Amino acid sequence: MSHHQHIKSFSNKVIDKLAEIEVTSFNLEHRLQDNRWAGKSVYKLTGISYKVKKGCSYVYIETALEQQTSDEILEGIERAIREYLALPDIQEIILNDKYLIQLVNSYEELLVELNYSHLSTLGSD
Repeated sequence: MSHHQHIKSFSNKVIDKLAEIEVTSFNLEHRLQDNRWAGKSVYKLTGISYKVKKGCSYVYIETALEQQTSDEILEGIERAIREYLALPDIQEIILNDKYLIQLVNSYEELLVELNYSHLSTLGSD
């Protein structure tokens, strides 16, 4: 095999291997935010969604927690969310936005609900 043929053969093998590589892309900012909210924890988060409707932010957090999750864990989750939302840099972001945060288990049963409404009009949509 000539030097030229050897290089061509090697190049073809490399191209074939490269064709086998599956490339996926992701939004780094979204992934980092997702990790900040979901992360690895005892809370077993499986999903998060939100929407803004009539000036209120609705956050729906899905977990793999059991139906019989202890009050201690639920209180810890609620405390962690409240502490997070009370951080000065978070307060700068959310300002005085009205919000409703609901944490549900894998059966979509409500475990924790937090809300803030400076106008006390939450839920009147």
